[in-house]
Amino acid sequence: MVHKPAWFKDGQVFVSFAETVGINKDGNDLFIVDAATGERTREIDDRVARDIDALLDGNLNTPTAH
Repeated sequence: MVHKPAWFKDGQVFVSFAETVGINKDGNDLFIVDAATGERTREIDDRVARDIDALLDGNLNTPTAH
């Protein structure tokens, strides 16, 4: 029998529509840009990771996933 992770639920699918995965088209880190200043921050823009963290915490509804 295949191992099922603790977060697995029969009959349910978790879908992420996150726009970023933390890397740009060149394969480099994708940083968040401060909209007010136009300056690049030190924070990586990885919205998929946020959705996965939410899933692991039991939150099945985020702004970019359900």
